[in-house]
Amino acid sequence: MGKNILVGINSKYVHTNLAVRYLKRFVEAYSDIKIDIYESNINNNLMKMVRDIGEQEPSKIFFSTYIWNKEIVFKITKEIRKILKNTKIILGGPEVSFNPREIMNENPEIDGIIIGEGEKILLNYLTKNIEEVKGIYFKKDGEIKFNGYESLIEDLDIIPFPYTDGELSDIHKIMYYESSRGCPFSCSYCMSSIDKSVRYFSVGRAKKDLKRFIDAGTKLVKFVDRTFNLKKERYLEIWKFLLENYREDITFHFEINANIFDDEILEFLKKFLENFSSLKLVFRQ
Repeated sequence: MGKNILVGINSKYVHTNLAVRYLKRFVEAYSDIKIDIYESNINNNLMKMVRDIGEQEPSKIFFSTYIWNKEIVFKITKEIRKILKNTKIILGGPEVSFNPREIMNENPEIDGIIIGEGEKILLNYLTKNIEEVKGIYFKKDGEIKFNGYESLIEDLDIIPFPYTDGELSDIHKIMYYESSRGCPFSCSYCMSSIDKSVRYFSVGRAKKDLKRFIDAGTKLVKFVDRTFNLKKERYLEIWKFLLENYREDITFHFEINANIFDDEILEFLKKFLENFSSLKLVFRQ
């Protein structure tokens, strides 16, 4: 069995790709398959990235595709195909999930596109016959086929923590973290509106994860929850936990909807600012 590589091309050096880390940990937790991560950013030389990936001679390459790296991912896949004729090139992510047939027809070097939440799909792709795998568009006998959508993971706690201890202590990197998936809103401009439901990691699991950031010396943790403050009792418990485990030089960043704060939350934030003036909680509406 050849090497498998997950590729994350970030927008800046300080960023980390959360998606490829979740995929790697999940597959390795529930199979004997090993996956490497190749991480770079859009400011690096394209041909160097092609060379770095090509020299590893992988049998399968999986690209995490977003709005900031879509153009360069397509360029890399074209160059990779020139030197790796038999390697399977698979894309996933929000920028390729809405028109996979069109993308595969326009970019014949792409062998498949994973649709939606990737952990179960990738595990099945690597361990089963392709005819049994849902959630991926693939080529067979000159045609693009799709076996239907894979179900979402209901118990998010089965997904392993994404970071290694070494990554957590890298003070030059931003650590992205999610305590929930999905969004209840239907904004037409946002890919998150595709999944109308919201699923949560348990509060106990979230606390355990956050304590790892705190204990490791992480400087900046950015929550990627679409709207962190949806469930009052839940997010308030997490905030209180962060205050109880206060460390002066760490910042937590949340994306919130301030319109749904009530008087109790406003009073809590007021006391927080008075008593923990050096603790940074950053909110973006």
